[in-house]
Amino acid sequence: MAKDMTITASSCFELKGSMLTMIELHLLQSDSDQFSLQLDQKVRQAPDFFNHAPLVLDLTQIQSDSVIVDFADITHSIRHNNLSLVGVRNGNRAQHEAAKQHGLSILPESVEKTSNSTVNNSVQTKPPCTDSSDYQNLSKTITLPVRSGQQIYAKNCDLVILNTVSAGAEIIADGHIHVYGALRGRAIAGAHGNMNARIFCSDLEAELISIAGYYRAIEEMDESVRNQTVQIYLKDERLNIVKI
Repeated sequence: MAKDMTITASSCFELKGSMLTMIELHLLQSDSDQFSLQLDQKVRQAPDFFNHAPLVLDLTQIQSDSVIVDFADITHSIRHNNLSLVGVRNGNRAQHEAAKQHGLSILPESVEKTSNSTVNNSVQTKPPCTDSSDYQNLSKTITLPVRSGQQIYAKNCDLVILNTVSAGAEIIADGHIHVYGALRGRAIAGAHGNMNARIFCSDLEAELISIAGYYRAIEEMDESVRNQTVQIYLKDERLNIVKI
């Protein structure tokens, strides 16, 4: 009589929910040639910031049934610039069906969705403005060095780093960012649109800084503020870097 054989194996995977930081690109018109040109220009301003970054295409501004989106050209332009297009959101039914034909996911509608926005450019990467009162008076404190490849996100609060942020690391906060050491990686404050957020650091060597979607790469920073103790803030939709 044959003996029953029970085969056991460890699980190959485990599914978990997660919140990830992604770039949200708002498509403001359907001219794919202009889109490609302007996206190339935008990425060249900060290639390290955009390199292989996950991206969501928001179609709120072109929801009209008469607007046809050339997803083949747009997807090609995005991937040509080493961005990873995850999916689309806030389009109409026909646009979503066309997106699915190109292997794109359909993401839930964003809570910031508006129907009466006025826009002037065909590519917008700035998230909607959010008042600082939306964020709690809390902070997330990190005492160890933030090493290359690490990402730290302070959700709905400030981020305080009591050490060095290495090149290739990324620190993100919905509120302010304080770095009491050398800032050599990427710092993104006001990640959900808080235009009152600020970045403070003891030694500015950052690859990229960003507040509420407005960013500046190291190549665009004045030599006079590099390796200095500074604060960074938005004024008239422009990043200001001031020595302390």
